[in-house]
Amino acid sequence: LASVGISIKEGDTLSATADIFFNTDSSRELVGRTTIFMTDRLVHEQLLHQLLHDGSIAFVVLVAMMIGAVYANRKIVTEPLNRMMTAIEKAVGSDLPEPIDWRSSDEIGLVIESFNHLMARTKHITREKLVLATEMTLLIDTANAPIFGVDVDGKINEWNQQTEKITGYKKEQVM
Repeated sequence: LASVGISIKEGDTLSATADIFFNTDSSRELVGRTTIFMTDRLVHEQLLHQLLHDGSIAFVVLVAMMIGAVYANRKIVTEPLNRMMTAIEKAVGSDLPEPIDWRSSDEIGLVIESFNHLMARTKHITREKLVLATEMTLLIDTANAPIFGVDVDGKINEWNQQTEKITGYKKEQVM
């Protein structure tokens, strides 16, 4: 009513009249006229009824959307982040985690892909360090020169085969 500029005051009666036509493909005939009378009380009751009806539907839709949002949050955000946090906790120790299997191209998927790349690179570097340490130990141990190491506390922490030959003390005895 307000959209067509009709307003009524308390106690007033509103009426609307409309012509009724019978339409065919070739003609249009006036068959009657109708007049509808409404009081402000009826308009208010109908408005209240419609608000309650629409409000109930809106409430149900809102609750369904909230449940859907919570579910989506768990599936799309919380679950992958929890899996990544578990993998990070493993990575804090010496046991590097296996890649996280997560197939999505959204932001979470990109973060997990970056994490997997970081863990693969870390594993590769760790293997390289282990190989280098093994080679360095072998080089020191088999060198033709006597090599021994002393830490900051003055304790011997390295003693190679040539040092054993020169001093006559075995590595296990000195260490």
